[in-house]
Amino acid sequence: MSGFSTAGISRFCAQRRWYVVAVWIAFLVIAGYSTATYLGDALTTDFESLTDQDSVVGLALLEERMQYTDPEQETIVVDSTSLTVDDPAFEAAVEGLVSDLRAFEALVDPDGVLSYYELAASDIQDDVNLAEQLVSDDRQSLV
Repeated sequence: MSGFSTAGISRFCAQRRWYVVAVWIAFLVIAGYSTATYLGDALTTDFESLTDQDSVVGLALLEERMQYTDPEQETIVVDSTSLTVDDPAFEAAVEGLVSDLRAFEALVDPDGVLSYYELAASDIQDDVNLAEQLVSDDRQSLV
């Protein structure tokens, strides 16, 4: 039987088990050292498009010519256990929150803050439809 058959390799490993364990440990140490030394420069978390895709070119033009920045977007849910969106106290609380948010001009784009009550009072039917989608079925929660 050949020494390079699976039976021969198994026999060798069984007869010299501590030698095999030492070789595996040495292999893992060398692999870890090599990874830490040489692979660190090859890996990155940066993303860069290698082609001039239309979306990349368009975004670059927006940033260059119009000082465009992509703002963060957050959604605020206002909920009450006793009031509904139709109650004046609920409306006052929401409008106060909206005005407070718009006052933080350094952090918030005032034009980007939408209010259910402003959309519901709009003359545009699509805005009114959108406003109704922002209210829960029990009318006690508002996005």
